[in-house]
Amino acid sequence: MASKAGMVKVTVVEANYAASNAAISTEEDNLVFNTYGAIEPYWKPRALCRMFVDSASLRPNIDVYKTNIDGYGHRLKTTIDVARIEMVGQDVKAPDGVREDVKDALTVDKMLCGDTSPEVPSLAVDGALRLLPTQARLERLRVEQFFSSCCAEMSFTELRECRRMDLEVTGNAYWEILRDAEGVPYQIVHLPSVTMRLMAVDPCPHELLEKRRVSKMGLRQRMVRRRMRRFIQVLNGVFVAYFKEFGDPRIMSANTGKFYESIDQMRENEPESRVATEVQHFRIHSPVGAYGVPRWVGAALAVLGSHESEEVNYNYFQNKAVPPMAIMVSGGKLANGAAAKIETYIRDQLKGKDNFHKIMILEAEGTAGTVAGGQGARVRIEMKSLMDAQQQDALFQVYDANNTEKVGAQFRLPKILRGDMKDFNRATAEAALEYAEQQIFQPERNHFDFWMNDRFFPELDVKYHEFVTNSVVTKDPPSITKMVADIADAGGLTVNEVRELAADVFGKTYEPLEADWANEPLRVVLAKLQAESHAKPASSGAPGEAVAQQASQLMQLREALTQADTRRGERALVQARSEEAEKILGEHLEELARAGAEVSRGAAVTA
Repeated sequence: MASKAGMVKVTVVEANYAASNAAISTEEDNLVFNTYGAIEPYWKPRALCRMFVDSASLRPNIDVYKTNIDGYGHRLKTTIDVARIEMVGQDVKAPDGVREDVKDALTVDKMLCGDTSPEVPSLAVDGALRLLPTQARLERLRVEQFFSSCCAEMSFTELRECRRMDLEVTGNAYWEILRDAEGVPYQIVHLPSVTMRLMAVDPCPHELLEKRRVSKMGLRQRMVRRRMRRFIQVLNGVFVAYFKEFGDPRIMSANTGKFYESIDQMRENEPESRVATEVQHFRIHSPVGAYGVPRWVGAALAVLGSHESEEVNYNYFQNKAVPPMAIMVSGGKLANGAAAKIETYIRDQLKGKDNFHKIMILEAEGTAGTVAGGQGARVRIEMKSLMDAQQQDALFQVYDANNTEKVGAQFRLPKILRGDMKDFNRATAEAALEYAEQQIFQPERNHFDFWMNDRFFPELDVKYHEFVTNSVVTKDPPSITKMVADIADAGGLTVNEVRELAADVFGKTYEPLEADWANEPLRVVLAKLQAESHAKPASSGAPGEAVAQQASQLMQLREALTQADTRRGERALVQARSEEAEKILGEHLEELARAGAEVSRGAAVTA
């Protein structure tokens, strides 16, 4: 039978871990949406936003999309190259390609007007060419003024970034389009996607006129039949307004969502009502319903799991209850009240980072009559480390890393774009960036550009310009210099085209030369100079020799750069190539300009 001294008493102290206060969703607006008959989305927008806010892996991916797709702004591109149209006295001069574009646009207009004769007279083409530069210039000024003032509180680029954020987080984004008294859009307002819901489409299609681009110079209205949709906005549990779909010409009440024949009829039935404005709904297509679905929902459990693992690691610092050391007392017993003190100590004085290195002291007293002579047993004190029982590092690190990879795979983004620079060199980095640009960013830009050019610009009556989203400009002077040299040697670039490329590479402005030879391929210019040199060596040999000398210098430069590639480091090589290429290219262009001018003067004197 075991004695009382041999008994082991274990006291379990409750750790009392704090429960998570995080809430995944507080859809207080759902009841109001359901009351008004809105379609309920499968993925709740507010829940998706909460997951985004709590996630450490979603924002880097979405920020990459926002910056590279929408963050570089836009530019206006003329549908026809009006810069190459010149007026020579009363005559108009334009390259054959520009003239053909104008003729094709006029032909399309005739066909749409019912004219069966496909031929367009040359006089009509010349008349259009005379008016085109002025009309395009005035249109550009009008469009630029619109983009500078269409957003009341932000730039148009920031508006697009807000749209991208909503689109990637919730799968849906909404713009309110406001029109002036003439029915032309003048302002765009961002509507938070968490406040918007879709109503059911109209049961019957409606006839309406849509204005679309039909050629490079023309817009036409066409009658179409479409089922339109209404939208509803609720904010903080309070109904805000109804909206109609962008392009819907009908008069609708913003308070009730009812349609009327005229504004007067609406005022008569609803004196306090406002006229509903239009909403453009953007979405990431989903086959399961009218709402869009964010591209990362397939990794939703990974997002939630990573957040929960982070909470476990965080709670360790607040609730750590394993002391780093214990003082063991043997040959005795705990003093009266020691167990209660231990429990209080662990609960109140051991948790948290401020108490991380505290130790626990156990008091004991010896037992009587256990050794010869009637003396009490010797009390032995032993200090025992408990560090092995403590957590030494964060838990679930491999699990969290795998979840981060799962989320990145949903966006198809290379690691380097998410900020992970490990295991990358220049070649792999450039390949990753090129992949992202071609497979992800540019297609997304094209989708938005199509909507702007096909749906929005016709509403602004824009005929001569296209909306183009800017992309990342990769300026690699060595590569571009070599490319330009190769294409120029093959006769595929003119002097002005070389100047245009040089302006993009070096960040300087090179105005186009007005001489005729500047719009001819370099190989053709050199051939003409050589022909002039052989025909009149005394008078025109100098320009030909100068151009030949410059060509020789270019060849020597290419050889020097090739040799430097093996002798220097990569960074020094890029800098040297940029400086040398800029210097030689500038000298070459200036020499070509002087040589061409001398040839022109010599030809005039001979004549």
